[in-house]
Amino acid sequence: MQNFPWSREDVELVKALYADDGGRRALEFIIERLGNLNGLSFAGDPHVTAFNEGRRFVATELLAAINIPTDRLVSEAPNGRTRVITATERAEHAATNRHYSALGRRSR
Repeated sequence: MQNFPWSREDVELVKALYADDGGRRALEFIIERLGNLNGLSFAGDPHVTAFNEGRRFVATELLAAINIPTDRLVSEAPNGRTRVITATERAEHAATNRHYSALGRRSR
């Protein structure tokens, strides 16, 4: 699974928002309720199921931005831009079983 290509500025913004009481409440609402983090994804209709999985993806990526150290989360190209993972890298990650975990850990 490809992860969201976070920029350093975006990760730091999410972390700063989470450090604020109001921001933390807002992010927890987004992650838990809007992202349906602990709810069921399967709905019987494949379109609804896919939509629910998309909601969960957003929630888990926000959790990653909050929990994972910025340097481990952000892959930057030499020019400072966020580097998007290539199809070859995705295949290598799948072959070596390296992927995102909703528990806030990512293998590198």
